[in-house]
Amino acid sequence: MTADIQKIIEICRLDAATPSSVELSSLSHLAIEHGVGGWLYHRFGCNALRSHAMQTMADYTRKVAIAQKILDTFASEGLNTYIIKGLHLATNVYPEPWARPTGDVDMLTTTTDLAKAHRLLNTLAAKPNKYAYRTPVIYRSFMSHLPAISIDRVCVEMHYNLHGADTHYNPLYPTPYDTPTLLFHLTTHFLRNKHLAGNRLGWLLDIALLAHQNVASLQSIVCQAKKLRPSLSADIDDVLSHALYLLPQNEQQSCGLTIARLTPQYLLPKRRNPLYTFLYRTRRILHFFALANHYITKEDNTKSYIVKIKNVILDFKDFVLYRHR
Repeated sequence: MTADIQKIIEICRLDAATPSSVELSSLSHLAIEHGVGGWLYHRFGCNALRSHAMQTMADYTRKVAIAQKILDTFASEGLNTYIIKGLHLATNVYPEPWARPTGDVDMLTTTTDLAKAHRLLNTLAAKPNKYAYRTPVIYRSFMSHLPAISIDRVCVEMHYNLHGADTHYNPLYPTPYDTPTLLFHLTTHFLRNKHLAGNRLGWLLDIALLAHQNVASLQSIVCQAKKLRPSLSADIDDVLSHALYLLPQNEQQSCGLTIARLTPQYLLPKRRNPLYTFLYRTRRILHFFALANHYITKEDNTKSYIVKIKNVILDFKDFVLYRHR
């Protein structure tokens, strides 16, 4: 398996030689699993990947229609919203939309517009989501998006933070979702998953293609991305050095950044020191209950204490399942 992943890494390089159809067919399932099946079909063509690419294009078309419906609805109410993550990358970074698989429709708004955004999303949904937005002070601190909602059988997540590497950041104020912010989001998202279940090769390909688009100004973009969270500079450099391995050799030399050989081991989850994990989780739990106490005693006087405590319990369940790992 490790040897096959290394083969896919080498084939995914932007200056890779055309592999044999037999070799590409044998790697097709693993390529799809790592989110690069569409990219390899775009580069080399392969009957084993054709149906995957066509399905990806059909999914993309359906999700773009949903995203446009949401954008139009929000614009009519004066809400500032961006499309982010997979759909944004497929549209703006990849040469063809079907070269990049997309999951949910991820959108970004501000914390001040969050309640209004949730209300508008419910007007579009077949099944309104009553679960979301119970305790705003907790959501702002620990969650990056409202719980997913289904619109025309498409999963939509409304973000109000770019969550990655245990940090929250909303770029709408003072800056938009520009290239440095996108680079910051992609690298810190990779870092976060490195501490969870591991990563897939496609997430490094996202970074490599963004760098390929902006190779002439890449050093400046990287500097601006690091300024968003200076404490993560070394980690961002580490992710970039491996992602840039996928660039052509002439671009690796001209970009002026360190390049590290990308191996399958780099995609595996990182083991944390048990003492660090215990202290980190203890701090997060104490922080959660401090916010919960603030919410129960000082926020939203229209609700009874019983309703507030119920909301905190439900949010704690969400916190444990999805964020406290």
